[in-house]
Amino acid sequence: MPQHNGHLFVCETALELVEPLSVLVCSTPCEPIDGHLRYQWVKQVAPHADVLHLHRDIPQAPEDHLGLGYMAQGDQGNAL
Repeated sequence: MPQHNGHLFVCETALELVEPLSVLVCSTPCEPIDGHLRYQWVKQVAPHADVLHLHRDIPQAPEDHLGLGYMAQGDQGNAL
């Protein structure tokens, strides 16, 4: 949901370690804070990152991934 100091720390640390840095902002229509607004927030605090916004249903729990081309638990989520 809203970004917090933990998110900022991760972005700042990652920017020191990798180049380029990609940050993925995921949102769905049912969230209380609009995904496009959260995307803009991240763009402001991480201007050197490549910030991408995915506005669609994205699997959240491990069981949501079943049937999407991923193997069952214990495979580290590697694609088939």
